[in-house]
Amino acid sequence: MGLLIVFLMGVILPFAFAPFSLYIIAFIAPAVLLYQWQKSTPRLALLKGGLFGLGFYGVGVSWVYISIHTYGNASPFVAGLITLAMILVLSLGPATQGYVLIRLFGQKKPLSLCLAAFPVTWVTWEWLRSLPFNGFPWLYLGYSQLDTYLAGWGPVAGVYGVSLAVAIICGCLVIITSRHFLKTKFLALAIFLVILASGWFLKGREWSHPAGPSIPVALVQANISQSLKWKPDEFTRIVETYKNMSKDYWHNSRLIIWPEAAIPAFPQQVPALIEELNQTAAENKSTLLMGILLGDPVNKPYFNGIMLLGADPGEYRKRHLVPFGEYTPLASVFSFLINYWQIPMSDFSAGAKQQNLLTVDGVKIAPFICYEIAYPLEVLKYAQQSELMINISDDSWFGESMASAQQAEMGRFRALEMGRYLILAANTGITGIIDPFGQFTQVLLPHQPGTLHGNVIPFTGKTPLMTWNYYPLLGIIFILLILCFI
Repeated sequence: MGLLIVFLMGVILPFAFAPFSLYIIAFIAPAVLLYQWQKSTPRLALLKGGLFGLGFYGVGVSWVYISIHTYGNASPFVAGLITLAMILVLSLGPATQGYVLIRLFGQKKPLSLCLAAFPVTWVTWEWLRSLPFNGFPWLYLGYSQLDTYLAGWGPVAGVYGVSLAVAIICGCLVIITSRHFLKTKFLALAIFLVILASGWFLKGREWSHPAGPSIPVALVQANISQSLKWKPDEFTRIVETYKNMSKDYWHNSRLIIWPEAAIPAFPQQVPALIEELNQTAAENKSTLLMGILLGDPVNKPYFNGIMLLGADPGEYRKRHLVPFGEYTPLASVFSFLINYWQIPMSDFSAGAKQQNLLTVDGVKIAPFICYEIAYPLEVLKYAQQSELMINISDDSWFGESMASAQQAEMGRFRALEMGRYLILAANTGITGIIDPFGQFTQVLLPHQPGTLHGNVIPFTGKTPLMTWNYYPLLGIIFILLILCFI
């Protein structure tokens, strides 16, 4: 029965995240898992953790099948096999966490196990998930709390800190509902209330402040199908779609944004188009920011990039690539997959780690392309001197799955952590403007063509997270580890 319970808890945990946002599940599911781990041997904890992971990732990242089968041209069998392999690898995380937790701390008292060892191992394993093959920093527990009091900790301790707070609350719930001494329950309840109260106190606090007047922007969501995007005979229609959807906004927008790879070509292949767009933007004293391919299409390297045309020219090359989508890790072993899927432009090079921020009207902009917004530490480092953040993407790879909402949720958290406006510009959605508190001010309906016209405000000043990085959180984790052995 315990094995079935932990599997079901894993199945329901994705519903704590976007687009469902049933945040209460983020407290219940891990708490039940911890309760089951308490009653287990290390080997049984390994099995329970693995089953929890199968349920969690089997539902939470099921959209990978859509990307591989529908848009990667793989057969249902091959796509299912690859998706299953990914889910199994990800499930090793909670499996090994359970084993290590019970092996090292299983004999400790409930306070040590539930309020120190469990939260520490949970956050550590979240961080470890961001490492191999460029990592998969998806569905961190802290993301589920964007609309709760715990979001107040976002600018202070980042998503890892909020994950730690949620995990501690889960430990408190296990102690409160168990048959331990009354004094222990009161202590757990007190810790629970302190975490919530401190989040309430911090929520809505302004760590940053406006750095200048608002900037009128236009975000173009063309909704170009992935199956058509890379066909040469569709190129003219795609370009005309973007031009027609932008023509009414040149005169009243300081910045017009087209999404990732909006122009499926290299600038040197379409010089007349580039000159036309540059002239149109310059004549209107505007800037066009668009996704485009950069580099040498023949001899390589080439890059997934951003080009600015018009009043404030500039360029950005994507630094963090998607494994198997934009590059092939261990190419000698896995290159056959790319050849089999026939994924267009799947041999990108990574841009330089240190790149200048883009500038529009003197406003410093930190650009990110698609998957890059999911990496808390990289965004934290690159956006330090920025006054505005922009994330362009082509989420047509996700179809109508939950993945676009999950990625937008991560973008919302980055805006909260940095205390900056974040513009999301996606081909199929979600396209919108997010304020420094992580809330949408405007948004377009997904999977429909449309142009969003709105205003963003450049912000300056640093959140505590920007000032101190994750060092205070590391200090807390170190203290909790010491407490585990006292």
